[in-house]
Amino acid sequence: MDNRRWERLAAATGIVFVGLQLATIPLMGDTPDFDAKIGTIRDYLVDDGGKLLLAVTLNALSAFFFIWFLGSLRSVLRVAEGGQGRLSAVAFGGGLVTIALAVAGSVPITALAWEDTAKVAEPGLLRVAWNLNILAFVPLGATGTAFVLAVAVLIFRTRLFPMWVGLVGVVTAAVGLIGVFALAADDYDTPLAFFGFLAFVLTMLFILIVSVYMVIRLGGNRTATAG
Repeated sequence: MDNRRWERLAAATGIVFVGLQLATIPLMGDTPDFDAKIGTIRDYLVDDGGKLLLAVTLNALSAFFFIWFLGSLRSVLRVAEGGQGRLSAVAFGGGLVTIALAVAGSVPITALAWEDTAKVAEPGLLRVAWNLNILAFVPLGATGTAFVLAVAVLIFRTRLFPMWVGLVGVVTAAVGLIGVFALAADDYDTPLAFFGFLAFVLTMLFILIVSVYMVIRLGGNRTATAG
């Protein structure tokens, strides 16, 4: 297999990442509300613990593919940007921090689902872990925005991909930043929480589109790749 095919496979890992992320959603089942009673949270972690652990496993596996995607994306962005590569570095760093937070944020609740640990956990511990499980993902709106916006700005500056892809990135970044303010509301049951979910959906869409265009671009001639 020549280098060009390896490059296209690396670019396609973004598609795999999105697929794995979406696959975790049905596995989560009927997730209790943010302010659910302790008994409801405990029953969920015990009864649906197996599915939850599988979802966390897929999430961790998706991180493997996202890191490969980031490496490929950084190379394409760096060549297109030229100069000092500031935006390329922001996109790469923002992506790494985001995926690290996403994996680390699921650890507390995973520990409670492991071997039905939730059965013997103190109510206070369950509440803290449940709050952390939900709130840990709110800051992703900030780091994810840094990743998406840097890519979007580079698209506008270099015409690396169609302009409408950059517009999707800008909308995604704006929605993500709004969702971050859910922390300041001191209550996740607010309209701001919807922005967090919408930012996740839009980010997955943006990564999918960028990954597809990278595969197409790397399938072209060498001069196209050089931007």
